Amino acid sequence: MIFFMVRDNLTGLFYKRSYGCGPEWVKQQKASVWTQRQGPGAAIKVIMDHNKHSRLQREPEEIVILTP
Repeated sequence: MIFFMVRDNLTGLFYKRSYGCGPEWVKQQKASVWTQRQGPGAAIKVIMDHNKHSRLQREPEEIVILTP
């Protein structure tokens, strides 16, 4: 099975869906995962939109995890 996650290249933290106050960044064990590529793509777009209005900039990267 294939899982997708979003990681910030600057801090090494992972994206967790948050409703309301912008993205939340946590360790990998608590991060959000998706089974389709559209999920992290949409999350990266939200992060980039949030970067336009935030002093703290993020560099999101899509991570692919393959499981047997």
